Amino acid sequence: MFNYKNLMNKFDPPIWIGNQYENGGIFEKRIIIIGESTYWSGQQPNISMATDHFADKPHSDKYRTKLVRMFLNKDNETREEIAEFWHSVSFFNYFKTVLSGPYRSPTQEMLKQHQPLPDILDALKPNLILIVMLRMWDYFVSNPPCKIKMGPIIKGARRSQTYHFESKSGLHSALGYAVKHPTYASWSLEHVYTKEAIKLA
Repeated sequence: MFNYKNLMNKFDPPIWIGNQYENGGIFEKRIIIIGESTYWSGQQPNISMATDHFADKPHSDKYRTKLVRMFLNKDNETREEIAEFWHSVSFFNYFKTVLSGPYRSPTQEMLKQHQPLPDILDALKPNLILIVMLRMWDYFVSNPPCKIKMGPIIKGARRSQTYHFESKSGLHSALGYAVKHPTYASWSLEHVYTKEAIKLA
């Protein structure tokens, strides 16, 4: 059994790990969601992404609202359902540098400052890695943060080829899949492919 409270703070900045992540929560699969980067200030942006969502105004942020709907496939989720979702998954933004505002891209220098994905895979042993943003996925495939090998095809998806991402020790691998940035995506369409990725993981 892992001590996830300690693991949350092992990485810099700390990553979000739901209290039901270990047993897979409502998905019965351990899922890590990886965003690109953050543009708001704060000491714990990864953790705030989750806690602010179910503790503050549940439907005030389009990114988080549509991300949750990609998984839950409903448009009237309650605060309790939002909390249940976040406590079932882990989340972090891959690049550490805070951007100056929305709709910005990390610079080449910023790309060098990122979370240690291979170490995180060893620590959290996910079944599925969901990359949020197709640009981010393309970066991962062309600049692999760890050893990868081809996985199954998800027919119809914008990035239909999945990959298995290997942990630093080589003792664990997780299926990796990408969705379109939630702000601009049809959450109901992305749900179809997300559901299939969870099934395959």
